Amino acid sequence: MTSNINLITAHERSTAHRDGDSPVYLAWHGHIAALIAEARPDLDADVLAHVALGAMSSDLVVRMLRTGQTERLARSLHHVVGSLLGQDS
Repeated sequence: MTSNINLITAHERSTAHRDGDSPVYLAWHGHIAALIAEARPDLDADVLAHVALGAMSSDLVVRMLRTGQTERLARSLHHVVGSLLGQDS
């Protein structure tokens, strides 16, 4: 992931990505929403998929990847997703 950091940041700055019209964004949103809906049908999977993608598209994520904090980031995201799904992390 860190080897593609420049590609990731360029994609995040594109207009289509910001507007949520990117085919890549829409594909990931659909996939994540489906997984959330399957695991937790009581939640608003559509909104939560946008929230999850927004969390991954932050300056904090880029900074952590650039400074070699990949494992720390992965552990924290795992904890957040586990909490959302009602699982022990």
